[in-house]
Amino acid sequence: MSKPLSELVVLRRRFLRSVSLERDARSRTGLDGYIPTATALTARARIEAGLADPSSRAVSITGAYGTGKSAFALYLVHQLCLAPHGEKSEGLLPVLVTGGREPLIPALYRALEAAVSGQPSLEAPSLTARELAEQFGSKAKEAKKRIPGCQGLLVVVDELGKFLEFAADHPNESDPLALQELAELATRSEVPILVVTVLHQAFDEYAQSLGTVRRAEWQKVQGRFLDIPFGDGAEETVRLIGEAFEGEVPKAKPRAKRQVKAARALNIVPRSLDTDDEATAVFLGASALHPLTLLALPHVFKRFGQSERTLFSFLNSDEPQGFGAFLRNHGPEAQFRLDAVYDYVFATLASTIYSMPGYSKLWSQIQEAVSRCEGRGDLLEARIVKTVGVLHLLGDSARLPASAGVIAFALEEIASVDEVTAALERLTRATILTFRVFKNAYLPYEGSDIDVDERLGVARAALGNIASPASVVAKRIALSPVIARRHSYVYGVLRFFEMQLCTPEELSKAITKEPAHADGKLVLCLATEKAQQETSVALAQSLTTERPHVVVAACLVGETLNEAALAVEALAWVQDNTPELSQDSIAKREVAERHREAMQALEAHWEGLLTPESSTVFVWVGEPRTGDLQPLLSNAFDAAFHLSPIIRNELLNRRNLSSTAAAARRNLIEAMIVRSDQENLGITGFPAERMMYDTLLKATGLHGLHRASGEYDFLTTKPTDLTIRPTLKAIEDYLLGGDLTPKPVIGLYSLLQKRPYGLTEGVAPLLMILALLRWEDEILLYRASELIPQFDAPTAEWLLRRPQDYTVLGIRMSGERQAVVQRFARTLLRPKEGHTLVNITRRLYGWYRRLPHYTRVTLRLSARAKALRENFKEAKNPEQLFFVEMPRSLGVRPFTASSDDENVETFFAAWGEVNTEITGAYDALLKRLEKNLLDAFEESEVDDVRQRARALEGRVLERRLIGFVTRLSEPSLEGNAWIESVASAVVERDPELWGDDEETIFYQNLPQLLSGFHDAEDMAYSMDQAQRDGDDEERVALRISVAEMGKVETPARVLLLTRHKSGEAEQAVAQIREQAKDVLSKLQPKVRAAAVAYLMRELLQETEVSK
Repeated sequence: MSKPLSELVVLRRRFLRSVSLERDARSRTGLDGYIPTATALTARARIEAGLADPSSRAVSITGAYGTGKSAFALYLVHQLCLAPHGEKSEGLLPVLVTGGREPLIPALYRALEAAVSGQPSLEAPSLTARELAEQFGSKAKEAKKRIPGCQGLLVVVDELGKFLEFAADHPNESDPLALQELAELATRSEVPILVVTVLHQAFDEYAQSLGTVRRAEWQKVQGRFLDIPFGDGAEETVRLIGEAFEGEVPKAKPRAKRQVKAARALNIVPRSLDTDDEATAVFLGASALHPLTLLALPHVFKRFGQSERTLFSFLNSDEPQGFGAFLRNHGPEAQFRLDAVYDYVFATLASTIYSMPGYSKLWSQIQEAVSRCEGRGDLLEARIVKTVGVLHLLGDSARLPASAGVIAFALEEIASVDEVTAALERLTRATILTFRVFKNAYLPYEGSDIDVDERLGVARAALGNIASPASVVAKRIALSPVIARRHSYVYGVLRFFEMQLCTPEELSKAITKEPAHADGKLVLCLATEKAQQETSVALAQSLTTERPHVVVAACLVGETLNEAALAVEALAWVQDNTPELSQDSIAKREVAERHREAMQALEAHWEGLLTPESSTVFVWVGEPRTGDLQPLLSNAFDAAFHLSPIIRNELLNRRNLSSTAAAARRNLIEAMIVRSDQENLGITGFPAERMMYDTLLKATGLHGLHRASGEYDFLTTKPTDLTIRPTLKAIEDYLLGGDLTPKPVIGLYSLLQKRPYGLTEGVAPLLMILALLRWEDEILLYRASELIPQFDAPTAEWLLRRPQDYTVLGIRMSGERQAVVQRFARTLLRPKEGHTLVNITRRLYGWYRRLPHYTRVTLRLSARAKALRENFKEAKNPEQLFFVEMPRSLGVRPFTASSDDENVETFFAAWGEVNTEITGAYDALLKRLEKNLLDAFEESEVDDVRQRARALEGRVLERRLIGFVTRLSEPSLEGNAWIESVASAVVERDPELWGDDEETIFYQNLPQLLSGFHDAEDMAYSMDQAQRDGDDEERVALRISVAEMGKVETPARVLLLTRHKSGEAEQAVAQIREQAKDVLSKLQPKVRAAAVAYLMRELLQETEVSK
């Protein structure tokens, strides 16, 4: 009697127990049997990179249960750390923590103290998150100094999720911000500190029960860690299973070789097992598992496993229907097959599958098929249906189709191929299984009243033959862009080809038309005959020579693609022309499923046209070639974008920035404008803008420390990154080369985004702004033809939003022009300002804008001064202003690139005179006004006028006269301020805002005000005289004057009457009105008023009245 399998093969010790990080790290044998997978090696390399790059020293390992995360953490400790038994003389000191439902900070502190002192610590002081980080920083320095060979710390927190669960349940007792402090410490610590956390799920999943603010804080903590997803792929897991067993099964090796050959014939051997020897070794290592089971198990447990049911717990379990029971109950010739996998899944995982969206109905169909089959009493049929059920449950992604060949392979040595074939026919006739032609697979039958195959026959008859598969492909398949993977990775930017389908007759137009939204074009020309293909290749050779961004694929379409296209159209016809489907959900679903499978077949045939094995001929830059398309696409973009810079920043180097990336770019631009003299532009920590700075400005050498000055600034002349230089040269040539005319900013963007530079919309504006800052002395920026005198953050924001509104002008000088620039610079610029036309332009425009409005509009200037002023008013181009228009206005020849000292001297002599005239125009106005005013008052000094006005304060009642007197008497105004104040009262407008018309109005208004002033003086004099004569009786003052056009005005008389005399006069008026009533009532009002005036004039002439 042969031995049971359980005595022949056993699971290696490594897979029999879970890892205890602290225990196994101290053990010599703790890592025995560990097999690092490709995932583990990649993760280790990324973590080790943190030793050289401080920004990557905080890492989070995230993966599902049972993926070997803790074992990997142990492996990491053994690889990077000082060995506890002296086997490794140099390395990091391990600080190891395993999660528990307790506060995080005390656990971290205890682990730190135990690692550095070598003694376990039972208590921990009460520390804040920041204080804990400070402890780690100081202990790291202490450990490096005190412990031989210690190079830093490796902090590993296994099962961090338990700490986070406790923190979520007890938010006031645990502070996960300690992790953020540790991560930030790791980035800045001089002594290397690597922080590695191990999680079963994403960090923020543990914070679902917290409030919005707390969740945001936790997300911020997570953002400080570089996340490394951990989980081996199915092929890696297959290898791992093959190495997990030890022992030997008799006659297993010949069986393994035979099964490898059979699996290769079915095309189900993993691609990574590319030799028969490798595949045989894996199959032999897992000889107790049938190869199909070996290939299926990783998918089963990845998709349906639970935290306590992992793949390796299954291999070591004694559960009913499990693998352990199988080993005990079967001999060496047996293998655990797919029908046994179904029994295990049914017994242990069915409830899980029922609860999973998308799988419950599928699992019900499988169970229904198994139940119907078992009622037939045929054991082979039952095993077949279970096998089909497992394969159907795994889906297409497992690449294990339920074809007749695969099913027969699953049951080899149990039933012959003929027996399996006959059983499949019986199951199909019994509508327990159904067969999908284009999928080449069996699946459980759902049942229907509509004969779908009969309807397909009708559809094919109606459609006839497909004249051109290109029309079906164009209608049914979305031609997705094709990424040039290697090129995109190297250059740090996603570049892709748009696919365009055409017939040989349409090929010329397809090649010559530029891609609309892609970087290049992949033209797929579908030829149905060999001669057509050859003609297409010849045409493509002639048209692509000067088009490195165009690749032509001349495809020869065979019958398989035609048949696939016909099947797709037939099923679509059935869907459109079978109204009964709306009442038959099963048939409707079957037709839809068949259509999906037919589409997959069409797409597979279609994609097969671009594989190396196809007969397709690729044409690029006039050369035909065959083979793999991907390298050709990357070579095409290498050539088309040969001057493209390498900028590896996924946030920035893209066509459309996310809101987060756009905000980070704005922050970076503000730092460039405000803090260019600081290290790292003054950006602290590692926000997104710091990463942009590091990759675009720091790594390329565009910003750094000037060796000569010892100051930080932009360094565009010789950046350290050679790939950025052609782009900078293009920017410099656009801005500072060619003719001296303003150029649109969007023109530069267009240049940089096209071949051969290929900058993205995220990068181009940043380099544009860099140029404005670096060459600020030589570049003028305009918005809607208006010069922007100072480039600042708000201007940058508008430039980002509306670049179409802006133009730039770059200016570099020589000859006479340079002499003029230098002459102006010596008088206008500060010592440290660059002697450039840009800076001089800003100064002189500032001079012009500061001129009073009067100076900018008055015509009381010489012809030269008015012409020069108009130059500044209408100028749009500084080069034309300084070198053509200003010289002409001042009567000299325009300046050229040659030297002529006499012409320059003549210009500056005239400039001095005209500048003095323009600058002094407003002062000249004020001097004219003051002289006119003093002459009108017949005074020679302002103080004399002020004294006379002060005597009338409080003695005038008319509004304008009050203002006039108040301004004249103002004691605090000196110099021009006094006459400005008086003039504004006369004209009721500030002189700075006058034109020539206001000066005329001043001369017109002044006599009227002066007349009122004199009258007020007369009355005030009379009142004062009466007081001097000792008459203290209250008096009434009257001033009387009559004037007639064309005659001498009657001298005014001032009458001082006592209140008694004033009363007598009023009584006399009443008597006169009564006596003259008959005469006056017959007169018109204005005639009556004139009669009274004439009477008053005669009375004044007859009567001598003393003043």
